[in-house]
Amino acid sequence: MNIRLAEKNDAVQVADIHQKEIKKGFLSTLNKKFLAKIYSAIIESEIGFCVVSEKDEKIIGFISGVVNLDKFYFYFLRKYLFQVFFLLFPQIFNFRKIIDIIFYPLKEKDLPKAELLAMVVESQFQGQGVAGQMFKKFVSEMKNKRIDSFKVFVGGNLLPAIKFYEKSGFKFIKNTKIHRNCISRVYIYQIK
Repeated sequence: MNIRLAEKNDAVQVADIHQKEIKKGFLSTLNKKFLAKIYSAIIESEIGFCVVSEKDEKIIGFISGVVNLDKFYFYFLRKYLFQVFFLLFPQIFNFRKIIDIIFYPLKEKDLPKAELLAMVVESQFQGQGVAGQMFKKFVSEMKNKRIDSFKVFVGGNLLPAIKFYEKSGFKFIKNTKIHRNCISRVYIYQIK
C-alpha cells in the first residue's frame, strides 16, 4: 500500500470513491464532474491538499482538507465559478443546501479555520488500518503547513467515523446543525 499526496489527475478517482462510499452526504448527490472540480481545486491550491492510499496503482481511500475553508471557497469560486454553474444548474432546487454548506463557517467562527473535509476508505479495505495510515500523513501535512489544530464535522449517526475520530485523539466540542434538521458533531484535533 502506498500513502501519498494526491495529484490533479487523481481528482476523478477521488470523486468516484466519494460518491460511491458517502451515500448520505449532500455532495454525493451532486454531479460527479462537480465533485471532481472540488477535488481538483483542493489538490492544486496552496490552501488545500488530499492524501490518498493506493493499492496496485488504484486509489482505495483519501482524506481531504484545507488550511482555511473561507479562503478555499473564495479560491474555488474565483477559479471555477462559470464551469460549476452549469454542473450545478440541475441542483438549483437544492439551493438552500448549497447555501448552508457555503456559509456554515460563518456560524462557527470560534473554531479553527483549518478543516478535515472528508475521509473515505473503500468498503472492502475498511478495518485494515488504511484510514489510520492516511491520517498520520494528513496530520504531517497540516503540521508542514504550520497548522496547530483543525476541525472536522461528523454526522451524528456515523458511529464508525465517530469512533475513529475519538480513538485518533480528536476532542468533541459540540453538536451543531449544518443542514436544518441533521445533527453533526464537531471535533477538534490538536497537533502536538
